[in-house]
Amino acid sequence: IFRKYPNKYESIIATLCENLEDLDEPEAKASMVWIIGEYADRIDNADELLESFLETFQEETAMVQLQLLTATVKLFLKQPDTTQEMVQRVLNLATEHSDNPDLRDRGYVYWRLLSSDPEAARAVVLSQKPEIGDDTSTLEPALLEELIGHISTLASVYHKPADSFVVKTIQSSSEEDDDDYEDEEDAGAGAEETYDSTGAAQSSYATNNNSNNLLDLMDDEPVSAAPTAAAAAVSGPAKASLVKAEAGHGIAISGVMVKSNGKISLEMDITNTTATPVQALAIQLNKNAFGLGPVNPQITFSSVSNGGTASASLALVATPQMYNPQDTTGGVQAAIKNLASNTVFYFTIPISMEVCFTPGPAMDTNALVEAWKKIDESLEVSALVNDLPTAEVEAVKAKLAAHDIAFVAKRDVPGQEGQQYAVYLTARTVTNATLLVELKFKTGMNLCKVTVRSPNKGLSELCKLAVAKLLI
Repeated sequence: IFRKYPNKYESIIATLCENLEDLDEPEAKASMVWIIGEYADRIDNADELLESFLETFQEETAMVQLQLLTATVKLFLKQPDTTQEMVQRVLNLATEHSDNPDLRDRGYVYWRLLSSDPEAARAVVLSQKPEIGDDTSTLEPALLEELIGHISTLASVYHKPADSFVVKTIQSSSEEDDDDYEDEEDAGAGAEETYDSTGAAQSSYATNNNSNNLLDLMDDEPVSAAPTAAAAAVSGPAKASLVKAEAGHGIAISGVMVKSNGKISLEMDITNTTATPVQALAIQLNKNAFGLGPVNPQITFSSVSNGGTASASLALVATPQMYNPQDTTGGVQAAIKNLASNTVFYFTIPISMEVCFTPGPAMDTNALVEAWKKIDESLEVSALVNDLPTAEVEAVKAKLAAHDIAFVAKRDVPGQEGQQYAVYLTARTVTNATLLVELKFKTGMNLCKVTVRSPNKGLSELCKLAVAKLLI
């Protein structure tokens, strides 16, 4: 009713708020929560009303939980100074303590929006909603009949014929490269990507690898998430922007995850654009695919005055308590609190997967062959790497060994003796996950096909990207 007749019946909101105790049906609760979030700027005690629902958040139905999540984010965007703790608690409940994928996904979307661009979050969450109306009668009969015939396509959503918004393209692929690396064991292998000397991924044909998922999005994570994290990993010691000053309440942070002497750390540069010196920050990480957490939650650095920058090193360690096996995004969601102002901001730290490899027990050839056969081909991922600085096996082995990727065996490709050969390696993560790696080389050519198998396709995808970047 409020949507269909805006600014007509809002006067009854106060009466509705006085009768929250009478609500027992999920639909009624969800509707009331929506009203509180949508009209929070008109309800003096909106935070208290939402708090009364949050006490039983985990017992509520999915419908009510989704509305509570959205309403709390709306309230935070309208009253950020008084609801930071509430929105953080709701986001944690939605992303860490719920088995509902819709609730988790929405929580991650909101968390990313709030951590990366609050203005974008405001534009999305608080956008002006159109009035509800029925426009089916305005469609031409011929168009309506065509749309009904395409009811399961986007045409019925856009109310336009498909040929008015679908552009047909022809995507070329290098059949020669594909033929060079096909044999009886590779038929039906997964989709490939091509990497050149710039480290950029180029799709050689449409990929069907569904990269698993920030912060526990599992299978719903966009395919670009893993390459983004891996690309950041290959940048070496160069620090990437993690938090912009606008999102960090005047604090900007750049950083990169590195490993030195077997120990993982986040190396950061902290810049202060506020008038108040920044002296102490505390960090909290979400559970993640590699179980990484801070050794000490307080970030130690010298006091930073306005316009100044200080460097800080945050030691990280993998623990079972921080391990989330369903997260394969290649990133860690983080929250930092300025202990002087009590402001909190959120962001994502890209994980360089090669820093998460650790030495493991040696695997012999027979064990690798058996392990390889036990993993279904549907879990295999591969990529073609061009412009290698060297295709010499010993040099490649040494380069990968420096990142704890262990050599197992080398053999000629059956039917291609003297022309193609394969190198097999294993990698083990800090969470004791084992990944099997195959590198195929063609004599006289500086390119390589990287194939990875493991029971976790998301981790295989991250490993594939990391190995491809290390080879370049």
